[in-house]
Amino acid sequence: MPLSFPLVAIHPETHDVVLELVYASPNNVAGRPLYGRALCLLHRDADECLRRAVQIAAARGYRLKIFVPMRRRSCCGTRRPTKPMWPIPTLAPTTPAVQPSI
Repeated sequence: MPLSFPLVAIHPETHDVVLELVYASPNNVAGRPLYGRALCLLHRDADECLRRAVQIAAARGYRLKIFVPMRRRSCCGTRRPTKPMWPIPTLAPTTPAVQPSI
Protein backbone atom coordinates (compact mmCIF):
# COMPACT_ATOMS: atom_id res chain seq x y z
CA MET A 1 0.00 0.00 0.00
CA PRO A 2 1.66 3.29 -1.04
CA LEU A 3 2.03 5.94 1.62
CA SER A 4 -0.19 8.94 1.03
CA PHE A 5 1.84 11.45 3.05
CA PRO A 6 5.46 12.57 3.07
CA LEU A 7 7.72 10.98 5.67
CA VAL A 8 11.15 11.98 6.92
CA ALA A 9 13.69 9.45 8.22
CA ILE A 10 14.92 10.33 11.71
CA HIS A 11 18.60 9.63 12.41
CA PRO A 12 20.77 10.57 15.39
CA GLU A 13 23.18 12.34 13.03
CA THR A 14 20.54 14.53 11.38
CA HIS A 15 18.26 15.22 14.35
CA ASP A 16 20.57 15.03 17.40
CA VAL A 17 18.32 12.47 19.12
CA VAL A 18 18.96 9.07 20.65
CA LEU A 19 17.09 6.22 18.95
CA GLU A 20 16.25 3.15 21.02
CA LEU A 21 14.41 1.01 18.49
CA VAL A 22 14.14 -2.11 20.63
CA TYR A 23 11.54 -3.84 18.47
CA ALA A 24 14.10 -4.03 15.65
CA SER A 25 16.62 -5.73 17.96
CA PRO A 26 16.60 -8.78 20.25
CA ASN A 27 16.53 -6.47 23.31
CA ASN A 28 12.75 -6.52 23.79
CA VAL A 29 10.07 -8.56 25.53
CA ALA A 30 10.00 -11.15 22.73
CA GLY A 31 13.79 -11.66 22.79
CA ARG A 32 14.04 -11.35 19.00
CA PRO A 33 13.60 -8.59 16.41
CA LEU A 34 9.94 -7.93 15.62
CA TYR A 35 10.52 -5.37 12.86
CA GLY A 36 12.62 -6.10 9.80
CA ARG A 37 14.49 -2.77 9.87
CA ALA A 38 15.49 -0.25 12.51
CA LEU A 39 13.76 2.68 10.85
CA CYS A 40 12.18 5.74 12.42
CA LEU A 41 9.90 7.77 10.13
CA LEU A 42 8.03 10.94 10.98
CA HIS A 43 5.58 13.10 9.03
CA ARG A 44 7.35 16.19 7.73
CA ASP A 45 5.11 18.54 9.75
CA ALA A 46 5.98 16.63 12.92
CA ASP A 47 9.65 16.69 11.90
CA GLU A 48 9.61 20.48 12.22
CA CYS A 49 8.15 20.14 15.73
CA LEU A 50 10.72 17.50 16.68
CA ARG A 51 13.56 19.76 15.56
CA ARG A 52 12.19 22.60 17.69
CA ALA A 53 11.80 20.27 20.69
CA VAL A 54 15.42 19.13 20.24
CA GLN A 55 16.54 22.78 20.33
CA ILE A 56 14.50 23.52 23.46
CA ALA A 57 15.81 20.40 25.22
CA ALA A 58 19.42 21.14 24.24
CA ALA A 59 19.15 24.71 25.57
CA ARG A 60 18.28 23.17 28.95
CA GLY A 61 21.02 20.54 28.82
CA TYR A 62 18.80 17.60 27.76
CA ARG A 63 18.64 15.29 24.77
CA LEU A 64 15.54 13.57 23.40
CA LYS A 65 15.31 9.79 23.18
CA ILE A 66 12.86 8.07 20.83
CA PHE A 67 11.88 4.58 21.95
CA VAL A 68 9.10 3.29 19.70
CA PRO A 69 8.20 5.27 16.60
CA MET A 70 4.84 4.74 14.91
CA ARG A 71 5.00 2.07 12.25
CA ARG A 72 3.30 2.37 8.90
CA ARG A 73 -0.12 0.81 8.66
CA SER A 74 -0.20 -2.77 7.50
CA CYS A 75 -2.40 -3.87 4.64
CA CYS A 76 -5.34 -4.38 7.01
CA GLY A 77 -5.17 -0.81 8.38
CA THR A 78 -3.89 -1.59 11.88
CA ARG A 79 -0.65 -0.68 13.62
CA ARG A 80 -0.18 -4.11 15.14
CA PRO A 81 2.86 -6.21 14.24
CA THR A 82 2.15 -8.33 11.20
CA LYS A 83 3.44 -11.47 12.94
CA PRO A 84 2.72 -12.56 16.51
CA MET A 85 5.33 -11.54 19.09
CA TRP A 86 5.50 -15.07 20.51
CA PRO A 87 3.68 -18.37 20.00
CA ILE A 88 0.17 -18.42 21.36
CA PRO A 89 -0.26 -21.58 23.43
CA THR A 90 -3.15 -23.90 22.75
CA LEU A 91 -5.15 -24.24 25.92
CA ALA A 92 -6.47 -27.61 26.93
CA PRO A 93 -10.23 -27.76 27.42
CA THR A 94 -11.25 -27.32 31.01
CA THR A 95 -13.97 -29.04 32.97
CA PRO A 96 -16.83 -26.65 33.63
CA ALA A 97 -17.27 -25.59 37.20
CA VAL A 98 -19.80 -27.70 39.09
CA GLN A 99 -21.93 -26.24 41.83
CA PRO A 100 -21.53 -28.28 45.00
CA SER A 101 -24.77 -29.72 46.32
CA ILE A 102 -25.75 -28.56 49.77
